Amino acid sequence: MKLMRHPYRPRAFTLVELLVVLAVMAVVTTLIVSSFGPADSNRLTTAANMVADQLALARQKAITANARVEVRFYQVPSAGSTTRVYRAMRSFVVGQDGVSKPVSTIHYLPDPIAISDADAMPAQNSIFPTGVDTREDLPQSASTPYRSFSFLPGGGTDLRTRTSPNTKRQWYFTLRNPSSKIISNNLPANYVVIQVQEMTGGIRIYRP
Repeated sequence: MKLMRHPYRPRAFTLVELLVVLAVMAVVTTLIVSSFGPADSNRLTTAANMVADQLALARQKAITANARVEVRFYQVPSAGSTTRVYRAMRSFVVGQDGVSKPVSTIHYLPDPIAISDADAMPAQNSIFPTGVDTREDLPQSASTPYRSFSFLPGGGTDLRTRTSPNTKRQWYFTLRNPSSKIISNNLPANYVVIQVQEMTGGIRIYRP
């Protein structure tokens, strides 16, 4: 007596099983996407605090040394990229002879946070002068472009010299992840604005 062998037929997914799989995939995708949000937020907070602290130290140095202190912001590549963005800064005391001496090491913003370019996005950066960059040779980065402003001996800034005496202007720049999705006004959902008061040199941090 021969046994009859039935060919194997794979069982199709039921509608309920398909819905369950889709639901699980949606949850996993949401978790993956949302995991980038807190990371960006933490890096932005770190970057904003670092920049604000360095600006405050530069202002204090200008007052105590009774000298002009120039704060330079450098265009350097992020990790794994050759594109230069504003993500490094250092302060210099400018002597009466015009010679600049560094008073701090180079501080780098945490990747991938950068300061918006004043040329490409002027509405996000009114502090950096537009046009031609000044250049400086940095370790591992020759002829590095930078832009700057200065704190004066009284604690104020040289920003007021960039406009006519009766013109009132807000001075600020924006920190953001350049690769983040744009939501509105050329800005992502998560960013930080740092404002510098031209007369007093006071620093303020704003977040959406």
